[in-house]
Amino acid sequence: MKSITLISVILFVTASCSNNEESTKIESELNPVERLVTDNLQYWIVPESIDTQFVLNDSCTINMKFSNSELILDVEEDSLRKHINNGHNVARAIEQRQIKKNQFCVFRDSADLLNLKLKDSSWFKVIPNVELDEADCLLHKYYEKHGFYSIYVQWYEGSAGKLICANDGETYPTWGKAYFSPNGKYVITIMQDLEAAYSPNGFQVFENQSGILNLLGEYNLTAWGPNALEWIDNSSFLISGVTFGPINNQLEYIHFNLKMEINTLANSGQKANANDSVNLKRNASNKR
Repeated sequence: MKSITLISVILFVTASCSNNEESTKIESELNPVERLVTDNLQYWIVPESIDTQFVLNDSCTINMKFSNSELILDVEEDSLRKHINNGHNVARAIEQRQIKKNQFCVFRDSADLLNLKLKDSSWFKVIPNVELDEADCLLHKYYEKHGFYSIYVQWYEGSAGKLICANDGETYPTWGKAYFSPNGKYVITIMQDLEAAYSPNGFQVFENQSGILNLLGEYNLTAWGPNALEWIDNSSFLISGVTFGPINNQLEYIHFNLKMEINTLANSGQKANANDSVNLKRNASNKR
């Protein structure tokens, strides 16, 4: 009887070790969403350790590192997000305020479609593309100084963005909310979808060349996601990020801030390869 018990214990320990080894192997292969349901609680990333560089092209890079600086958030929008637990409804509330603010150039027609006024006084109708699963398109902000309308796009699952040029209605699909640098030279778009992963989770960098946007780079992140952005000057900005970490034996949101700086090598004599900058210009088929 004792020998049988001893054998059972040995088998149990051996199986446990084997399962632990297998669990460790599987854990390393899990994506971030699957990692939430494991027992191995760990930081997805330690914010204070972030210090890296993104290469946009031969003449442009972005340095990114942890920052103790705080962002100045849009008070009205931040309040809406705290009281409305649905991204589409938040976007609708933001649009209502934007239409009141910009009645001279924005309205919704009897078909509930968004209409935007262009430079030549014609109107551009924003029609959701059902082939791309677009359920709704809403005005998020009118950048009058830079000549662009920033659009929130609601998919049937997930969301995205668009930038529509006020000069001619040219439309540029983006990952999410757009932020123009003070001088309008750069545009950063961000999207945070760290858990569900219906949408990209990361940021894009565009260069604005007199109303034509060129994509310099886009980065799909896996360990953290961007929530908000604030420009410091024409080449540097703060990003509010979120990740997961163990708090009270559970994985909880951890919020932090990063400083990012765009560096150009104008004095290096190098020129960017044309293939490194992808023009996302689209035909304006909705102009009337």
